[in-house]
Amino acid sequence: MTVFKSKAINPKIDKEHLSRNINASITFHLLSNNLDILGELLMDVLMLQTTGSSAVQSGWKLLGNIWDTWFYILSNFESSIFKTLLGTEDGLYASKHLYHKSYLGGILSNILLNNKNNVKAEYPNIFPSIEMLFEGPF
Repeated sequence: MTVFKSKAINPKIDKEHLSRNINASITFHLLSNNLDILGELLMDVLMLQTTGSSAVQSGWKLLGNIWDTWFYILSNFESSIFKTLLGTEDGLYASKHLYHKSYLGGILSNILLNNKNNVKAEYPNIFPSIEMLFEGPF
């Protein structure tokens, strides 16, 4: 959408309309418990630099609670399924269920760190582990 803010958002895009769609999607994915998409939508909110709705606040709270408990974005990886897979299927399964969550967590952390002043003002104390990143030597 913004190439991670290296390019400005196209002025032809109606940010308010897009923001409403993102908020509706966040609400849906809060209910579906799809943390991948939830994290990606929260990144969109940060990159659009829009004010957070109650859905956004709830999204940060859910993701923050999970992150602070596990310091990881949980996946639907099931070891019982993994153990039954043969050949390269096990690696493909692990990649599908684990790699993207780590990748998403890294990108989200980067965006949060690069926007820490705005994030701290808009979402104070979203989760302590991110506050630790903010206070680090970065």
